[in-house]
Amino acid sequence: MLSGGLDSSIITAYICNYYKQNNLPKLDTYSVDYVDNDKNFIKSDFQPNSDNEFIKLMLQHFDTNHHKILIDTPELANALEDAMIARDFPGMADVDSSMLLFCKNIRKGATVAVSRRMLR
Repeated sequence: MLSGGLDSSIITAYICNYYKQNNLPKLDTYSVDYVDNDKNFIKSDFQPNSDNEFIKLMLQHFDTNHHKILIDTPELANALEDAMIARDFPGMADVDSSMLLFCKNIRKGATVAVSRRMLR
């Protein structure tokens, strides 16, 4: 899972270097984005920029086989109940449904995904 953040970028760099040293095929990376996010993105103290520019830098440097998962708002809303059931308790609403949809999409091409995701 490549968000462009420090943690996922370090994990991606480490694994890509390992793959290269061992003559393995390109690493598959996955990121999530939302329909019209670039058009509607508003900077804030919490998120001063879009993840996309940092993901792009990582992809240019490490040349992975990247898969961008695009999710629309109605999908997020429709997945809220399934996300709560999967966690077995109420969580963070659209963050949980986003992660559920993201993982379901990753599962189409991979059985294992590496991430640094804090669960509370």
